[in-house]
Amino acid sequence: MKNKSKLPIFVAIFLCGLVISACLSYAIYSGLLVKWTELPKAPEKPIEIVGAEYGKVYIETTDGYFGCELYSKNATPCWSKIDWPISLHEDPYLQECRTDWSLVLPPPGKVVDQEDIRLCLTEGWNHQIFVLTENGSVLVWEHAENALSGLFIVFIGTCLGTVLFLSFSIIFLFLKNGLTRKLKNDL
Repeated sequence: MKNKSKLPIFVAIFLCGLVISACLSYAIYSGLLVKWTELPKAPEKPIEIVGAEYGKVYIETTDGYFGCELYSKNATPCWSKIDWPISLHEDPYLQECRTDWSLVLPPPGKVVDQEDIRLCLTEGWNHQIFVLTENGSVLVWEHAENALSGLFIVFIGTCLGTVLFLSFSIIFLFLKNGLTRKLKNDL
């Protein structure tokens, strides 16, 4: 009986592990796994989103204009009445940029209005989307990535592929060579 090389099987298992980890890495990096978050209910039913800047959204309701700051340090409720129009904050260090690689799942419900914020920083990028749905809910989708996180995710993916490869290889060798039966007989 001719002894066949097991190398092609090991290489196939290793490549499958790398492909799976690369797909998972891309899904994480592109924001595919990020879920929509519903903001607290506005005091009145929103009519439209009139403006947005990073971390803030402004809406028009039947009773006037309201703003919500996502990262407020105050214990105040999300929505506060504002005078419109306001001048949106312009930060000279922030630049709008393309984040076409962002993969965004559609929000729950029918979208009536939408504001998209894309900011490039030296060390990474931020992408926020505010949507107003037909039932009056305001949702936010937010994803930020550091420039080096892509490399880190690929490194973790490669390590995961290697661990899968070694695990399956060891299991395959034990089953193929009948070492498990030998161990049972020795006990």
